[in-house]
Amino acid sequence: MTRPSSIWSSVWCACRRRRTPRPLGVDEAALRAMFSTWSINDEPAGHMDGYVAESFDRFLHTWGLCRRLSGRALELGSNPYFTTELLTRWTDLDVWAANYFRRGPGSVTETLRYVAPDGEAVVRSVEAAQFNIERDRFPSATAASRWCCAVRSSSTC
Repeated sequence: MTRPSSIWSSVWCACRRRRTPRPLGVDEAALRAMFSTWSINDEPAGHMDGYVAESFDRFLHTWGLCRRLSGRALELGSNPYFTTELLTRWTDLDVWAANYFRRGPGSVTETLRYVAPDGEAVVRSVEAAQFNIERDRFPSATAASRWCCAVRSSSTC
């Protein structure tokens, strides 16, 4: 990673020194191993490894911002559900997932499979609302959300 040569360089340096938060009792190797077993709708485990390598810290920093919150939360841009699962498994949030894949309003249910750090084989159905936040009305199930977490693939720190 190259260091920015602008006014933001001090912010960049502080951000790079910040320790990546992790759920209590779970180390980085265990989380990376969990993510390496990830499968959505029977895709082969490991098919998301490049994305995980690029975005691992972002998933955990997002979790870290939300880890002490409780109540219903809407996660925008939730697929492939790495942050969703961190929030579901290691917070008191009731997470509602939402995506937009040009399918129009509605919802989709996808099957998530992985091996948790404790060795548990997890198989979970994830229902995600499908809508364009710039054009469509938010589904009523998401309207009661107390918190909103917008995940952008370009957000890094």
